[in-house]
Amino acid sequence: MRALSFLLFSIWLQKPWRFLLDLLWDEGMSFVDWSRHLAAIKAKGLFLSGLRCERRVYIASGVDIALPSQQCVYIGTESFVGRNGYFGNHARIDIGEGCLIGSHIKIITATHDPRIFSFITKPVSIGAFSWIGANVTVLPGVLIGKGCIIGANSLVTRDISDYTIAYGVPCRARCRRDLSVTQQTAIGRRVVIDE
Repeated sequence: MRALSFLLFSIWLQKPWRFLLDLLWDEGMSFVDWSRHLAAIKAKGLFLSGLRCERRVYIASGVDIALPSQQCVYIGTESFVGRNGYFGNHARIDIGEGCLIGSHIKIITATHDPRIFSFITKPVSIGAFSWIGANVTVLPGVLIGKGCIIGANSLVTRDISDYTIAYGVPCRARCRRDLSVTQQTAIGRRVVIDE
């Protein structure tokens, strides 16, 4: 079955079909009328590549899955993943509901032990209603809490607690968010975040 999934992934999501689907998808940019149906079609195609999406998830073009035959990337409802993201899904990746993830993000779940050069995998988790800026790299074993904001171009090497604003290389907590705060999900629904 795994070989069949990989074959279907190669046919369905690689060029030219992926190019045409991404072109139409990026043109829609919302969950109104025909683009809602297109979202469902793309979610089914991405299921073959290893993504498990809840309803109303927006995934822009160019998202790359390291191991297309493994089903270990979960994206919660009303989340957004920007263009050209990379999911190194050697271990489980969990993205909570209402997350907004910028373009060119890299989530890495595998590393090596420098003493014996053995392969190590650790899961990554991003809490609900978190914002992750563009060009952020998340390293193996990191837990980003609920309602966090991670600044663009950050390198997240350690856990970030709930409702924290963090940025930098390496990423460090700078302050806590003032609660309660209202923000929008990928479909424009307003959500009040409170502890």
